[in-house]
Amino acid sequence: MSDRPKLLLVSAPHNFGWPWGQGNFYKGFYEYLGTGYLAAACKQAGISVEILDAPFHGWGPARTVKEIKDRQFDVLGISANWQEFFPQCAAMLELLSDVKAPVILGGHFPTIARKELLKDFPVLSAICVGEGEVTLVEAMEALAAGRSLQGPKTTPWLEVPGLALKSQETPRRPMVTDLDSLPFPLRPQAEMYRASKNPGAASANILSSRGCGGTCTFCTIHAFQATNPGPRWRARSPENTVDEMEALQKDYGFTNFRFVDEDFFGRCDEGRARAEAIAREILKRGIKARLEIYCRADEVDPDILKILKEAGLSSIYLSLDAVSESDIELYGKGTTRKQMVDSLRYVMESGLEFGYSFIFWHPYRKVSEIREAFDLLEQAAGGDAKAYSRILKGMQTGIISDLVVLTGSPLEERIRKDGLLKGNYREYSYNFADPSAAMAYSLVKGYKKVRNTAGNIWNSLLRPRMKS
Repeated sequence: MSDRPKLLLVSAPHNFGWPWGQGNFYKGFYEYLGTGYLAAACKQAGISVEILDAPFHGWGPARTVKEIKDRQFDVLGISANWQEFFPQCAAMLELLSDVKAPVILGGHFPTIARKELLKDFPVLSAICVGEGEVTLVEAMEALAAGRSLQGPKTTPWLEVPGLALKSQETPRRPMVTDLDSLPFPLRPQAEMYRASKNPGAASANILSSRGCGGTCTFCTIHAFQATNPGPRWRARSPENTVDEMEALQKDYGFTNFRFVDEDFFGRCDEGRARAEAIAREILKRGIKARLEIYCRADEVDPDILKILKEAGLSSIYLSLDAVSESDIELYGKGTTRKQMVDSLRYVMESGLEFGYSFIFWHPYRKVSEIREAFDLLEQAAGGDAKAYSRILKGMQTGIISDLVVLTGSPLEERIRKDGLLKGNYREYSYNFADPSAAMAYSLVKGYKKVRNTAGNIWNSLLRPRMKS
């Protein structure tokens, strides 16, 4: 191994990816910033690094492994953030069993399930616990200093905080609290965007904060953050955030920006003030852009929408989630149905494009509660049939949307205690406490399957004939 080891960073394959230009949900361009931030930190430290973004290219496990083995590297880093997409990552890890270089896995799910994953996948040398920018740099620098992970002893990386190894875990690493100190993420995919003949619809992802001020029991953000001491929500300064937007416009021609923050407003006064300051900074610099944000229902009001819209806000995604009053308690949302109704009204009246989500099905669902979701939408429409139709079109989840039980979430523990949990830490499912709910779920799911099958037949048989 040379004095300056080479790092290959891979965004693990998953079924949410597509080849460049063929996506619909994200308009043909979606980039994962996790590997971008890691690569930027390594590059800043003088470490040779290359990114392979499998989902961006639409690669499955076999193709991703081929691409990996076609390259020269001293360390293989893999980012697999989401548990629901881990099956393809697992298939990739199995195919990598003969890789001789150290393999580091990171992300939300690997952090939480690190003990099980290190046991189940012998190819893994270590798992990065929590945020990895500083940890990965120090691990690479340890190798550059002439120390090797190979052999009977793993002491070299035992000196690097923030790692889980086969033998033991190293001390926890505090979170990065000054996010402005991190370099902007590397974006090799954006070169393809710049060369595109039709770039106008694409959006660049911006991560302007980390963490969340919410308490949702179905989520694992807090379990992930608990591995690194520090505040629950941290934010970049408005100036630093808009600096990145300006650079992306200059370097690649982006005019659309999607804020992928877990909680854009931070559920605090500081977060709201920062959001307004971002808007004013955009206006002050005269940047012409279209913005998209994700937020909670209790963080929206006409005043904040007005200033953000002046700065270019065109679309907003509301995390409503709770169908009924009992869901609000079960999910730990901390919101009220009035706040949900008001947020929909505010967005409607603002003229913004919008979407929202419900989690219709969970182990404790009562069929009678489903109607409560549509009652809420009717209240938001205020008796206006056109408004109600528009609100319905904003529903992104559909009535089949069901709870994904995430390892390490408070709901996982409750469902397990109630004897309703099925599967294992990689992929859970559940039984319904109410048999009538189980029957209704099966009927709705069956209808969706039939509808999708009919749609596939239409697309493969009828539409080509119509074109001819």
